[in-house]
Amino acid sequence: MPDPASRAQRFYHPELDALRFFAFLLVYISHALPAPGVWVLLPRPLSDIFIGLSKGGESGVDLFFALSSWLITALLIREHREFGAIDVKAFYIRRILRIWPLYYTFLLVFRPLVAPLFPSERMPAIFVAAFALLMGNWACAVAGFPLSFAGPLWSVSIEEQFYIVWPMLLRRWLHVLPRIAVGLIAVSFVTRGIMVALHAKEWTIWSSTLSRLDPIAAGALVAFLCKGEALPFTRRVRLALMLGGVAIFIAIGRFGSDEGPLALVCYPMATVASVLIIVGALTPLGGKHSPLLGKLAYLGQISYGLYVFHVAMLQLAGIYGLHPLLQALFGLAGTIAVAALSYHFLESPFLRLKDRFTRVRSRPVSAVFQSSRDLAPAR
Repeated sequence: MPDPASRAQRFYHPELDALRFFAFLLVYISHALPAPGVWVLLPRPLSDIFIGLSKGGESGVDLFFALSSWLITALLIREHREFGAIDVKAFYIRRILRIWPLYYTFLLVFRPLVAPLFPSERMPAIFVAAFALLMGNWACAVAGFPLSFAGPLWSVSIEEQFYIVWPMLLRRWLHVLPRIAVGLIAVSFVTRGIMVALHAKEWTIWSSTLSRLDPIAAGALVAFLCKGEALPFTRRVRLALMLGGVAIFIAIGRFGSDEGPLALVCYPMATVASVLIIVGALTPLGGKHSPLLGKLAYLGQISYGLYVFHVAMLQLAGIYGLHPLLQALFGLAGTIAVAALSYHFLESPFLRLKDRFTRVRSRPVSAVFQSSRDLAPAR
């Protein structure tokens, strides 16, 4: 019996892998260089941009949410079109094999082993239990973030909750996906409005699933309306869209807030910025790509590990009392090295197993080890 995935045309956008790395880099900058004083030696216009980027970079999480939703929705739509149905069980197995090995190894093995190296590391048992049950974001919404380098895993909890519900919704109600997406966006708006009226803390708005649905819904809506394909824009238009999205992130960091009335504007604007960047980055399937994109795509393919390990590597680099810029550089180098090792030795065996349950191939596991020549224009 032939592999069912072979019936569908391969669905791989290397530019989205590069975009994943960009989303990680935004988050990394916000964690590594949050202090405005780092940029004071730069000329005023440049310092304003970098100060805005260092704060607005936290919206890279919104870009991650929108990217994941766009890709998952596009793949499920393609699966429904090619096979007439969505295999929910196979979807769950693929997500488990992709997310759980690194997630639980980091949370339950790596963190306890290396915690003695970090004097400030604190993650109470209640947080460990919540994160292990993929409800870590709700623990953070109620009690604030733990003083732990595992804190960024809160966003993985939101994505996993999305993965649980989304294929079941699409299997039955794919034809009304726009209504579902608009409804989810409305839920986020109403939830944030209630939270702001009740003077909710920043971390409550930031990490609650209900208040963070709009980038997820918007990514899915774009995938549906564009049928999972790139829009026929010129390079100039695509570049303008991406720069516009980045400018919005900078403006959010420079003038916005994650709590109070300003939050009612900043969260939707982060969603708009994420959509602009995704739509601008997308190019037609099978198009020619530069060698640089190949290198960035590799970093995007290991972006899950980059995101998981980056705070630990930053804190490790900070032990030596380096200048913040040097700490950021050493932390980034260490993060890339550890994420690459994690991908090669821990994640890849599970990804090869994941291929057995894949119906629409987005890329082979071996693609992450391809050189940039493999993504370069044909000669």
